Amino acid sequence: MPPIDGQPPLPPIDGQPGGNPPPPPPPGPVFRPIQPDLEQKFSGTGANAADTAAFIKDNMNNPNALYEFIQQKGLGFGLVAELFDGIREEDVAGFFGSHGLGPGQPPKPPVDGQPPLPPIDGQPPLP
Repeated sequence: MPPIDGQPPLPPIDGQPGGNPPPPPPPGPVFRPIQPDLEQKFSGTGANAADTAAFIKDNMNNPNALYEFIQQKGLGFGLVAELFDGIREEDVAGFFGSHGLGPGQPPKPPVDGQPPLPPIDGQPPLP
């Protein structure tokens, strides 16, 4: 492209020949595509991989709901970590630990006037 008004052309961005830079990655964890082998790992639990990923996406800002869901469905932190790229079991445990949740700890009661969580898949809420 010729210079405009005598100004030199802009240098390439990140070695690309012109154009806009790529968009930044989405905030938060990046979910892996649900493959049959991952769905197979979830087959012995109370949830499937796709439903678990959807629930996590919808409740990322509610660690108590996530923790309660994981406990109700009998999912381990390692299995939950397999839903994401670059996330390890220790990362999942650290996420819950930073919110005062972890193995052997019950979910905290709702705060800020939030209503109690609805039952999941028709199961009664935990006591």
